[in-house]
Amino acid sequence: MKTILQTAACLIGLLFVSLFLAVVPAVAQTTPAENGTDPAPNPPAAERKHAIEASPMSPLMRIYVVQYSYQFAPQNDLMLGLSYMNIQFDDGATHAPGVIVGLRHYLWKGLHAEYQLWPAYDWYYEKHEKKYYSGFELWNEGRIGYRFDIKLSEKISLYITPQWALGFGVYGGNKPESFKKEVRDEPYFGAPLVFTGLGF
Repeated sequence: MKTILQTAACLIGLLFVSLFLAVVPAVAQTTPAENGTDPAPNPPAAERKHAIEASPMSPLMRIYVVQYSYQFAPQNDLMLGLSYMNIQFDDGATHAPGVIVGLRHYLWKGLHAEYQLWPAYDWYYEKHEKKYYSGFELWNEGRIGYRFDIKLSEKISLYITPQWALGFGVYGGNKPESFKKEVRDEPYFGAPLVFTGLGF
């Protein structure tokens, strides 16, 4: 199982590097056509340029997220957000406020791939030692999903985005041995997610 997750993580990493390389030229794709007229723009993947989204699954996962997305090119969203992780482990629990920086690239209609970095400062509580270990940490996630838009008015739309996420810790910071062992045993995580949002 670990080998399958490692392979999947490598493939998702390659996908996001490829997407990044595809996004950079797409942003600069404003060259006039040979006949002197402006080229027809790609149809936008999302109906609105700005959006705020959160996950109704947060209380179940104990990872709370509010994200803002800005459509800076027809098929690309920049994502900024705030997070708080209170994940319960066998030997302890995280108490980690953080920020989110991400990129979402639409492949076809609402189908998209997304990459996010989650820097956070964690006050990790070790149950057996009854002690807090505090320090900086960095997580990253790749996601595949589909955005379903529901037009509420001329200016506002509601959307639902089911996704599958796969990620791993990039830097763990100051953690007890019990946490390090748990991460060594299961370095990758994957989970289904659902986000709901308002586009405006």
